[in-house]
Amino acid sequence: MIKSVKNIRKLDNVKILFLSNDDTIKSAVESEFDDYFKELKLVKSANEAFSLLKEHKFDMLLIDSQMNDKSFKEFCEMIIQSKLSIPKIIISSDVKQTVSKLQFEFPKILTLYLMNKSKYDEIGAGKLFEAYRMMETYSFGKKYSPQDVLSDLSNDNPDDLMKFLFLFNKIMEFYSNENFGLLISTCNKEFKYFSSNSFQIHKHGDKKLLKEKFEK
Repeated sequence: MIKSVKNIRKLDNVKILFLSNDDTIKSAVESEFDDYFKELKLVKSANEAFSLLKEHKFDMLLIDSQMNDKSFKEFCEMIIQSKLSIPKIIISSDVKQTVSKLQFEFPKILTLYLMNKSKYDEIGAGKLFEAYRMMETYSFGKKYSPQDVLSDLSNDNPDDLMKFLFLFNKIMEFYSNENFGLLISTCNKEFKYFSSNSFQIHKHGDKKLLKEKFEK
């Protein structure tokens, strides 16, 4: 936590409100960082912090997610409902759990991942990202990176395998939605991956054969 505060201590024209009931953190912040900011106000009570936010203009709010008088969720809801527009930094010993909790409680929240691997870990593709990162073709400093390969859904994707997998997923979506016109035209267009002879429909029996192929 102290490291996080050090990263922003150069903001010497900033007024900060710090909510934490941890005496160790409070003591460390008071002794090490009080002179770095224009104003640094430390409080233990969520209710007191909320009153100060309404009465005074602070540039930033630092929140220790463990508080006594209110739950973290209740305090966040108070701020949102009061429409106080202030940047908030949340301090937590378990970042993943806190982010998941926020995403569940506030479905419209946007999550910024500072590390690409974290983004892919979140969706269960961390090992895939790591595998591409270890390839010489997509290593640091090369023209294309692992995130280019794993996020580009277009035909410009530099990796033939991922390009095919994204295309196949699109084909299966067309099939699931019974959008057979787009399915057939896409397969015919992408003849590099699909045999165009397999998607010729001249009579009703051809539709049945096509349906059987996809259901396999």
